[in-house]
Amino acid sequence: MPKFKLTDEQYAVIKWAVGLVMPGLGTLFAVIGKTLNWPFTEDVLTIWTAFTAFLGMILGVSSYHYNKGDK
Repeated sequence: MPKFKLTDEQYAVIKWAVGLVMPGLGTLFAVIGKTLNWPFTEDVLTIWTAFTAFLGMILGVSSYHYNKGDK
């Protein structure tokens, strides 16, 4: 498996996006979608939430292995 190396700044941006921006966008979409009765709002939100959680899990595992290597 190829090893990808991110700078600290790149990792911080991705962590910020996955931890704050993506959940915030999901909430915004949910509120607007429910208010305006958009079709498939719940379906899209379910997929968005699963995708965000998956990316968060990948970041968590990556962080664990990175920190484990420092010891």
